[in-house]
Amino acid sequence: MEQENVNILNFDDALRALDTISEVFSVNVWIPSKKKEYLFKEIDAKQQKTMLSSAMNSSVYNTTFIKNLYEILNSNFLDKENIKDLKDFTIYDKFSIAISLKDKTSEETSITFDETDNIVKKVSLNPIIEKFKTFETPENQFLEFDNQNIKVKLEISVPTIGKELEYEEQIHKKEKKVDDIKNNDEIQQIISEAFIGETTKYIKNIYINENDLNFQNVDFIKKIKLVEKLPSGILQKVLQLVSKWKAEIDSILTISIEENGKTYTKVLNIDSILFLN
Repeated sequence: MEQENVNILNFDDALRALDTISEVFSVNVWIPSKKKEYLFKEIDAKQQKTMLSSAMNSSVYNTTFIKNLYEILNSNFLDKENIKDLKDFTIYDKFSIAISLKDKTSEETSITFDETDNIVKKVSLNPIIEKFKTFETPENQFLEFDNQNIKVKLEISVPTIGKELEYEEQIHKKEKKVDDIKNNDEIQQIISEAFIGETTKYIKNIYINENDLNFQNVDFIKKIKLVEKLPSGILQKVLQLVSKWKAEIDSILTISIEENGKTYTKVLNIDSILFLN
């Protein structure tokens, strides 16, 4: 039998060819805050390996996953003429992207609905993708407080992925491993710092007696110092609003199944484990 002539590529040409092919395997992702779709390249094997590395990380914080996912989004974003939009995507937009990219790696995802009853099921993520198309990103809100002629106004917004990355790079520069925690006092400190840090991410700006504190233009170390000076009652109001927004996004990320006459419900966590199941 006569053999066909096959063109054998050198290594560099082979890499370029695979880069071109990988861009063909793409997915349109609905971005709620922009109310339109953007084109992303599917996750490749190397990026899947990166997610595995994130899952093996024993850090107290989620910094490694956040950084790795941001790098993947930046690399896989194919709407290059709109690249400036990427950093302005909210963390809720990130959830939509992560779910859509994961859905392309496998038709079904293994979800643990109940560890006690050992309820583990493979489910499609498509219902969540469809729900994201109806999700309304919360608009910025102003919380105002007036006490003894002192007026405090806070602008609250859903953090962008750019701000989330800044927070991780500035606050969690040094990883803290689970094994590094020695006692309950350290656990309590981590929880209290996380509470202040997460609340700070949602505060876009602060005004006192109409004076702009330039909050959005200082680094997170200074932001946290400013937030720590706020009365706890004000922070509770911020937390109530953030909790309301979180409940809204959790309803989008919720999957329910029926098993043995019982309903099991799970809110999907957007973390490295999602990409491995």
